[in-house]
Amino acid sequence: MIRRRLWIVIICFVVATGVAVALTLRAENRYESTSGLLVTGGIEPQRNAETNLQLLTLPSIASRANQMEPAISQGEFESSISVSQVAESDIVHVSANSASPQTAARITNAYAEAFVEYRKEDHGKIAAGRVSLVQRAVPNDTPVSPKKAKNVGFGALIGIVLGLALALLLEQMDRRVKREEDLADTTGLSILATIPKRRSFDRKHFGAEPLSPAESEVFRLLRANLRYSKDRGAVDSVVVTSADRLNAGWGVRTLSQAAVAYNPFDYQTGAVWPHDTAMVAVGLRSYGFDDEALEIFTGLYEAATRFDLYRLPELFAGFDRVTYGRPVRYPVACSPQAWAAGSLPYLLTSVLGIVPDAFARTLHVIRPRLPEWLDFVEINGLTVGTSRVDLRFERSGDLSLAAVTAKSPDLQVKIEY
Repeated sequence: MIRRRLWIVIICFVVATGVAVALTLRAENRYESTSGLLVTGGIEPQRNAETNLQLLTLPSIASRANQMEPAISQGEFESSISVSQVAESDIVHVSANSASPQTAARITNAYAEAFVEYRKEDHGKIAAGRVSLVQRAVPNDTPVSPKKAKNVGFGALIGIVLGLALALLLEQMDRRVKREEDLADTTGLSILATIPKRRSFDRKHFGAEPLSPAESEVFRLLRANLRYSKDRGAVDSVVVTSADRLNAGWGVRTLSQAAVAYNPFDYQTGAVWPHDTAMVAVGLRSYGFDDEALEIFTGLYEAATRFDLYRLPELFAGFDRVTYGRPVRYPVACSPQAWAAGSLPYLLTSVLGIVPDAFARTLHVIRPRLPEWLDFVEINGLTVGTSRVDLRFERSGDLSLAAVTAKSPDLQVKIEY
């Protein structure tokens, strides 16, 4: 969220820091000089020191100092002088702040001497000990303000805080859709696929060079979701006329056995194609009809056991399983054939609920289901982008459980039941 508006934080940081630097450079240097007064005598030294601190702030002291240094006004004496006690000692510091180190020292010394004279004259009247000047102020060429590093650091901090606050405010006010979940909630439609912004996807470069496996997977996912999209509304049931005659027991025929044009040896009017059968089962699974998908998966798997090396052919005849007891070979079917070879892995991926998201470095396992005849499945070295993961699926009664037995550190696995 902040990353997309990082430029705001950077601008505020640069502007605030620049303003702090400019104000610091324009500010007048101030210098400070300090003299020391010693308070002695009296029964209560601490109280004497406190009393003298109060006496040092009297306007009459500034008036006396002005008489000693006529070039410096009484107002300047009053505004530039500060007094403090050194811890709990008998020492009182008198400090002056001025644009000139020499002037600061003159103000301090004149004020301290004026106070010492005042206390000598009023010693008998005020029982606050004796005061003497023990340290004269000397010019200090090091300015006490402005504190350049502190000012610039404080300005930078204000810029960062202001930038973060502004970025958060704009983010809250921004009503645009920013996440997939927000888009689905706003439109009420399912997300078919998320195509990242890549150089290989733009108009100039698309098709000019092969896509990586992860990039190709995005378009495979889009194609599959377009085929099985539920955007027309949630499906509550699937109705297939003469379903028992459409399903040969080994797989789904291209035409029902009850149809007039049915021909178990014809490509499009009665034969069983393993890859079409797999897509039907995956479609049922995507709509939540898990039991129906498992029934088709079971039939196709058992058909594979009747062929040499468990090798499903391109297609086989659509004769009924009950009547013939084994799938009837199609005379000119290709075997091996890539579509058919991928059917069972495709179906297994679907019933186990394996949904990879390589760009997000995430593997989703959604509603895993195993048929009754299959107790467990182990998948080792499953690749998700550049990551790998080992999974184990196991039946426990009516439940099918999934577990991660090993994975790459950068891969996140989310299991949903």
